[in-house]
Amino acid sequence: LWSTADSSNNNDSLMTSVISEYEDDVINGAAPSPFASYEGAKNNTEHCLVFKLLKLLTLSKEHQFPLYETLADAISPIGFTSFRHDFSGTFHLAAAISMLDTSLSLSLEEEMVLIDSYSSQLINAGMWEWAVFINLCCIGKCSNGENFREIKKVKAMSIVLRHWKGDLIDSQSANRREFLENQLGVPHFWFEMATAHKCAHMADSYGYVKHAIRYSTKDAINTYNATILPLMLFQGGANECQKVLGFVDAIQTEQGSDFAEDLGDCYIANEYLRLSRDVLEISYLSEVQWIQQKDHIEDLLLQAEDLENRVMVMEKLGRPVNDSFKLEQPIPSFVSLTELVSCLSLLVTQLKSILAGYSIFEKGRMNVTAYSNIKMKYASQLALHSSSGNDLSINHIHELLNSSNLMQAEHCIQ
Repeated sequence: LWSTADSSNNNDSLMTSVISEYEDDVINGAAPSPFASYEGAKNNTEHCLVFKLLKLLTLSKEHQFPLYETLADAISPIGFTSFRHDFSGTFHLAAAISMLDTSLSLSLEEEMVLIDSYSSQLINAGMWEWAVFINLCCIGKCSNGENFREIKKVKAMSIVLRHWKGDLIDSQSANRREFLENQLGVPHFWFEMATAHKCAHMADSYGYVKHAIRYSTKDAINTYNATILPLMLFQGGANECQKVLGFVDAIQTEQGSDFAEDLGDCYIANEYLRLSRDVLEISYLSEVQWIQQKDHIEDLLLQAEDLENRVMVMEKLGRPVNDSFKLEQPIPSFVSLTELVSCLSLLVTQLKSILAGYSIFEKGRMNVTAYSNIKMKYASQLALHSSSGNDLSINHIHELLNSSNLMQAEHCIQ
């Protein structure tokens, strides 16, 4: 009965006549109705699972499909349980029947409805990892299409993104991840993406970049450039500058040196910090040493002018929109780029001055070890305070206006 192989037409006809005679006996009251055996089934006049499958399979082999009756109707929960919203049995029945050599199968729409129903049931029961599993199952003949497989993959991933809360949240998290990643084969980056989304929800830009870089380097870089880099540059200090250099080095090590131009602001900042270090070291030398290293100083000048022109172009174009980490930028792009142009202009002026035999920097105030004194100017901080409506500190203004050297007020090396 369950297989189309080695079937006899006589046997099929016999089963058809037996079912027909039984239905006639039920109508005449000579046989009991094939009601489901659970309590309350008689009131619903619902036929039991066994009878519906027997009738559907028999008639389908003779290509006599009953009207308004499909495999989905035959294995509906109401045919074998009083819990009509419990689709666990229906799902497993559909999976079992799909493994048999029969002409019956769920349609694409019916399979999707069944999986969505059982998936919701599992999620409500706290077993979302099994909801991921069933969304990746194929239980019908229509589920082998490329588009359908992609839909199932997206649904499974969305469940992970909604419900994965990290390895340290509860005792079951590690077991769930081990099951999904190692046994089921769920990609590692699904969990990184889920963690990154939660970091974005908590406005944790550092956490977002840390996890996003493992699945989308572009999103991680855009977020870093928009939310982290400007603060690091304005705060200054050896630690902050070294973090910028370390981030760029890590990206280039993983992606290759050809990826450098795609880093955007942080690549420019990396070049600026390295150039600033070199200019500071040159500035600390004597005039005799300046003459001896004239070629090197001229090369630094060309680098500084080229970098200044590139930043001016970036200033006109603006920073790419970051669609992943949708939070207001702590420092507007035009402010940080404008300040970077000003700082580079200062480096160009210093290098030209050194070639002429003097320095505009006060050597006594310079610390050329690493980047301990590199940061953006107070002028930008004042502009930011003014634009945000906050009160200005008169001490900051006094410090700038009473500078002993006009260039010192514009100095980005404090």
